[in-house]
Amino acid sequence: MKNIIKNSLLSALIALPACAIKKKNFELQSSKKCQDDLSACSKEERKFIDTVNLLVKNLQEPIEDSAFAFTKSPIFVENHAVIFMGEEHGNYEILLDNYRYIEKIVQPKDRILLEGETYGLKPFAHNLMQNLYAAYRKKMNESDVLDQVHYSDLKMATKRYLHVGELKIEKTFSTGWESKGWGQHTLLQRNTTMVNSLSDTLKQMGAEGQIFVIAGNAHIPVSHYNRGRNGLEEKAKQDPSNPQLANAIQSFPATISGFYVFAETDLLPTKFRDIVASTPCIHTFAVEHSSMYVLSKKLGLLRTPPFS
Repeated sequence: MKNIIKNSLLSALIALPACAIKKKNFELQSSKKCQDDLSACSKEERKFIDTVNLLVKNLQEPIEDSAFAFTKSPIFVENHAVIFMGEEHGNYEILLDNYRYIEKIVQPKDRILLEGETYGLKPFAHNLMQNLYAAYRKKMNESDVLDQVHYSDLKMATKRYLHVGELKIEKTFSTGWESKGWGQHTLLQRNTTMVNSLSDTLKQMGAEGQIFVIAGNAHIPVSHYNRGRNGLEEKAKQDPSNPQLANAIQSFPATISGFYVFAETDLLPTKFRDIVASTPCIHTFAVEHSSMYVLSKKLGLLRTPPFS
């Protein structure tokens, strides 16, 4: 009897991996079938194809310059500049605006620097489409913690039917602007790394091409300027008889460089002052190079103050 039970258990244990392997092989065969025949694609694969191709179509739609607020350095040179683009992470509408703008003007010799990616040259379109795909699914309340893992697998299984090859950005190369282990670094360390990555990229490019820098608003100097001014005005509305707030608004600097001096006072919240204090290196770089800050107007009330 003991031998019978032992043999039965052994058979069951042997059978388990076989079942798992069989299931995995079925999934691989399903993906292979999808690559060969659209009608053989799974429901998930078909939805992925439709979503990505919709995003490609949206990216190809023209976008007017009037959709953005532009702030240019005094030495700005068209077609040879560093273009800083602020975003709200995961905000589909703002991501779409930014990527449309890049698709509209990007040229083969241009480069793109991404937040959240370690410095090193690699194709950008995968990252762009993956970010846009995740933001779109979040907007549609379809977000999944495994989206990033699934994206690579689904793209491989369905690449024959995807229209991403029609995009100019598909042919554009990029690098991250972060250093290894960036998630453990302070804002100041990360922003210093951004400047170093930009300097290195400019040396590689020589006198041709533009660099698009994609970063959250916490890294964009003109975003701090707007947030500081808007925050003071909001406080003044809530406390209109406060003379200190009235004086702060009246004396608010006209330039971004002047704002950095203003931000050292106690007129702004301490936490915000700490964030602002991490970006002078970025603005100094922008002043000394042909640069432009570009913000989607969907971010709210935006001013375009002179650099200095």
